[in-house]
Amino acid sequence: REIITQWRETDLQFIQRILSEVGIYWRTEMDDVCGLDTYIFADSQLNYRFDVRLPYREPSGLFDGAAESVWDVRTWHRIVTGTVATRDYNYRTATTPMDATVSVRSDAVTTGEHYRYAAPYREAGDDSDPEPETESGAFYARLHHERELNKSVRIHLFSNASVLSPGQVLEPQGDVIAALKEGVILTLVTFRGARDSRLHVSVRGMPYTERYCFRPREVSRPEIHGTLPARIESREKNDIYAHLDDQGRYRVRLDFDRNDAEQGFAYLWLRMAKPYAGETYGWHTPLTDGTEVSIAYSNGDIDLPYISHALHDSRHPDPVTRDNHTRNVLRTPANNKLRMEDKRGEEHVKLATEYGKTQLNSGHLVDAQEQPRGKGFELRTDEHGVIRVAKGLFVTADGQQKAAGGVLDMSTALREIDVCLRQLQQLEMAAEQAQALKADIDSQIQMFEQRL
Repeated sequence: REIITQWRETDLQFIQRILSEVGIYWRTEMDDVCGLDTYIFADSQLNYRFDVRLPYREPSGLFDGAAESVWDVRTWHRIVTGTVATRDYNYRTATTPMDATVSVRSDAVTTGEHYRYAAPYREAGDDSDPEPETESGAFYARLHHERELNKSVRIHLFSNASVLSPGQVLEPQGDVIAALKEGVILTLVTFRGARDSRLHVSVRGMPYTERYCFRPREVSRPEIHGTLPARIESREKNDIYAHLDDQGRYRVRLDFDRNDAEQGFAYLWLRMAKPYAGETYGWHTPLTDGTEVSIAYSNGDIDLPYISHALHDSRHPDPVTRDNHTRNVLRTPANNKLRMEDKRGEEHVKLATEYGKTQLNSGHLVDAQEQPRGKGFELRTDEHGVIRVAKGLFVTADGQQKAAGGVLDMSTALREIDVCLRQLQQLEMAAEQAQALKADIDSQIQMFEQRL
């Protein structure tokens, strides 16, 4: 797992939940060497306690002769799920199927399929393997089916034996029903006694089988609906550039986290939600150290966090406030800027970079103090400028009101040129009368005809 989160749980609740998620049961026993209670954690039948045998014998009234035995068996049978199918999504391997389907062999009456989506795992695993890779999809599917099979038969017995405890395989001796033939794995043992009454032991369990193991009831994870505050964290404090991995993910430090972790290692790498994304394209404006972000959780799962959005705060004020509420601003830390003014009658757009104060300003032009300094458009730089056009450049002073005509509409310009040609022809006639060089005039006319 990349992360395991404890959220609004006691330490005991947290441990019990983690154990239940991976099918680990636990029991206690007395250590004869050190004289202390010992906790045994296990996830298979190998750690059951075997060779616990008691005769199955109904007591005669209230007298049992002080002989330890079991009696009054009761069984409950139910139909359970026949197959468990799981599916999850892992953005790290987005095109890899994440399906697993498991059906554990058993003598239980089963039917139907239980489909579990978003069971948190990172690999599908081999669902044909009776011992699939830990915490894979096949692993969780098998665990869930084993939990279902645990419910297929329930057994209740009474006894007067003080040695009984959960985790034992009780083998009743004598003429017993089929459910007791292979033994009973004890899951709950309750003792009741007093000075004026005999010991009364209530035993609950399920038939022992080698095909599947007892699995504790799965404890639901706490959920976080909404977001939690955090800050972007880099390897260097106040780093002016974003600290990203090869997938464009960030490190953060959650506000509630009290651990004194090394700078840049307080939390796992997190994806950031963006307004636009795709193969080789998208929208990503990198976040730098100290930026406040909100951490959201997929489907409320405390172990599936991601960066939902970034926020301004007292340390990082908003570029748009009540003082300039008519503006729309996109500004980077290096002051690359796209500014769009929406104030009626003073609309303008500014696209600028600090290098060479290179700017493209259009509309109602203003200075740094928001005072008017012109109208129309301005392309300026303190550095060199080049206009390179492969198919031609049309520059005209002809007005095209409200941008209603075609971009290359030259009718007005051509009319003006035609007037110029007629004037040149009249000039030629006058020049001939003045006995000027006709060739010079012809070359001017030819230039106009070829280029314009």
